[in-house]
Amino acid sequence: RSSDLFNQLRQQGLKPDAYSLSSLIKACVEITHNGMAHGVSVKLGFVKNAFLISGLIENYSKNGLLTGAEVCFQDNRCLDSVVWTSMINGYVWNNEFDKAKDVFKEMRGLGLETNEFTLTTMLGGVLEVKEGEQIHGFSQKIGFLNGISICLSNAIMGMYGRFGWTVDAIKVFEEIPERDAVSWTQRIGIAYNGLEAFEVFRFCISGNLEVNEYTLVNALSRIEGLKMQKLGKQVH
Repeated sequence: RSSDLFNQLRQQGLKPDAYSLSSLIKACVEITHNGMAHGVSVKLGFVKNAFLISGLIENYSKNGLLTGAEVCFQDNRCLDSVVWTSMINGYVWNNEFDKAKDVFKEMRGLGLETNEFTLTTMLGGVLEVKEGEQIHGFSQKIGFLNGISICLSNAIMGMYGRFGWTVDAIKVFEEIPERDAVSWTQRIGIAYNGLEAFEVFRFCISGNLEVNEYTLVNALSRIEGLKMQKLGKQVH
């Protein structure tokens, strides 16, 4: 295990660097190992390394230990968007959406770079479509849409679909120049009815477009009722 190798290095008097610590943090399975890596990072003065701190925050958050993540974030604040995005992720993963929004607002106030991953994370935590519209508008303003970030465009489309804003979701879909499997899967999910969902799915298949098992699941889930059974068998 990485933790065993790390202990051997220390026993032999070899001082780990930021790279070896980062590898250890990535390999941490048990939260006790993450705590050990955190302590060593502080002792060796690596607390301002963005990748180390973001890894520690991520591990604490995924284990539901938001307090540990917050302590790590507050004590070792560095003006790097990677660290701030990790803290936003941690809050969203633990359903602390208001706190995620607070960190996002503070991040923007400090003038830190907002990347597509930060915005995608925030979209997963919006509770009102108005908030999603603001992120959509901001994404357009800084030039992340219209093919620049398919991941972000898909997230915006999914957000509108989640709130039942089908027209807006479809508009976002149509603005994506090169759609991937996620794009088509979500387009099927926001179809007005089962028949349209089937037609979109058939278009994907006949055009040899990129689809996956989730595309198929979405298509089948939209085909309901006795009248649609024949179409369902075609999908099968």
